[in-house]
Amino acid sequence: MRQLKLVSCGSCRFADGTVDASKNTGNIARQTLSFDGLPQPFVTGYEYDSLYRLVNAKETQNGTRTWEQGFTYDRYGNRLSHDKFIGASQISQTNLTHPTIDANTNRFTAGQGYAFDKNGNLVTDPADSGRSFVFNGDNKQKEVRGPSNELIGEYFYDGEGRRVKKHRYVGGVLTEVTVFVYSAGKLAAEYSTAPPEQNPTTKWTVTDQLGSPRVLVDSLGQVVSRRDFMPFGEEIFPDGVHRTTSLKYTYADNVRQKFTGYERDNESGLDFAQARYFAYNHGRFTSPDDFFNDSHVSNPQSWNLYAYVRNNPLSFIDPTGMMTDFIDVGTGERKRIEDGKDQVIAAQSEDIKQFQKEFASDRDAYNHRLGVFESSANNLHMTNAQFDNLAGVIYAEASNNAPWTEAAGIHGVLRNRAAADGTSVSDQATVANGIYGAGEAEKKKISDPNASTAKRNAVYKGLALSIVAFAVNGSDLSGGAYFWHGTDFRRPTAGSTAHESFYRSGFQFTSPSHDIWNLGSRRSGNSRYDYKYQSTAAFGQTTFMKLTEAWMKANGANTWRGTRR
Repeated sequence: MRQLKLVSCGSCRFADGTVDASKNTGNIARQTLSFDGLPQPFVTGYEYDSLYRLVNAKETQNGTRTWEQGFTYDRYGNRLSHDKFIGASQISQTNLTHPTIDANTNRFTAGQGYAFDKNGNLVTDPADSGRSFVFNGDNKQKEVRGPSNELIGEYFYDGEGRRVKKHRYVGGVLTEVTVFVYSAGKLAAEYSTAPPEQNPTTKWTVTDQLGSPRVLVDSLGQVVSRRDFMPFGEEIFPDGVHRTTSLKYTYADNVRQKFTGYERDNESGLDFAQARYFAYNHGRFTSPDDFFNDSHVSNPQSWNLYAYVRNNPLSFIDPTGMMTDFIDVGTGERKRIEDGKDQVIAAQSEDIKQFQKEFASDRDAYNHRLGVFESSANNLHMTNAQFDNLAGVIYAEASNNAPWTEAAGIHGVLRNRAAADGTSVSDQATVANGIYGAGEAEKKKISDPNASTAKRNAVYKGLALSIVAFAVNGSDLSGGAYFWHGTDFRRPTAGSTAHESFYRSGFQFTSPSHDIWNLGSRRSGNSRYDYKYQSTAAFGQTTFMKLTEAWMKANGANTWRGTRR
């Protein structure tokens, strides 16, 4: 059986086969592969640049190079060059195998045969005789077609975006149907109409530290086949010299799972990564990540929505095309760990640092710690996309220099409305429910390169703390509000009726601290009630409020809107 030895060392360089251990940041520097029958081990050395991106990988056996890859990148993590050697021979690269990339879009430059749709999905790939792809309204790949536009693959998804069925065509004829069954969100079984083996037996896959299947064994533990991968998922095929059939490098095992466990679709040549598809030959995804899901002005790498794990494929994986985001509840900063999960966790700075350290050096410890947080109130129980959408709405609604308490208050109002109506916060945060900031253009302002980092972090912090505080003890920073207004509450504003409808109709400040504009309480002049609205809290430039019980009683209302159910 295979023995995989890993030496951790960061930003390392090699001289005479040695490792500079003084530059230890957790990146894998050397990997030794040996097993019974292999005359000499395969030894692979890795080098990284200052951003921990892999720049060289070289495997040798008894001092002889078996393969080597070299990479350079632009500031956004796009490949500028890719040198590849098999043995002593250099593999020539063309615009088909190594297309240039436009740094303005992080997409392949026009004029090379590649094409993208308006959402950034790769729809034309001229390599391997040419293929084209069709996407549905959810940016899920639904078809792949051959060079003559013939249908060769078709994909179907359920309401949660999971791939539940696949059709494979040959010569326009449907030859195989595969059905995928899930349990508790995980793939539990596959059923295929392909003819079964004549003498089926039980076999087991043995994976490496990345989850890539490397060895297939039978029920007696005997090796049936082996396979190895280059850093970004290219298979290392038998060469008859170093990797031979006698060593079980046969590749005739019909194992569909390949690099990091991705299922490779033979009809498209792509790896299915759940949320999107991975092109191992280019070392990047064919569709962008959720829009500005992890984009920070201070880190140009984060603006590349196609890059695979920041070009550090030996230390990180992205099994679902998704990641865990951590919200620092002290600063509001958002940190991402590419662990393949799609969730948002609130944590202290020190906890996040420990997560990062353990993910790089001790995955078992990382998973144990993460499990503790996942089962606590720190788990916001939201996908990254859901958090982004809600944060975008709050960012658009909050004042320019909003403190985190203002953001938390706005979320509190949405939660109060949802509880009263029997809906969800996401249902409430829509234009149809009168939330101006829920407009597509408005809620994307948080991702604009010129957006205020301080305000963005305040929104992240406020949203996270509002969710956590309510889960812990029912705390609501809005004070039980069902409405909020900013500067338009202070005075008449074009296009807004906040001052007239909410203040002049009769408004009571229940605390002097709520009267941020020094307006003073204003009686309604109605004999049945003194005030229609009353303040519940105020933060930044936003006042939070609700209808008074006196007004509701006088008007027979029993809903927060002032209507009768």
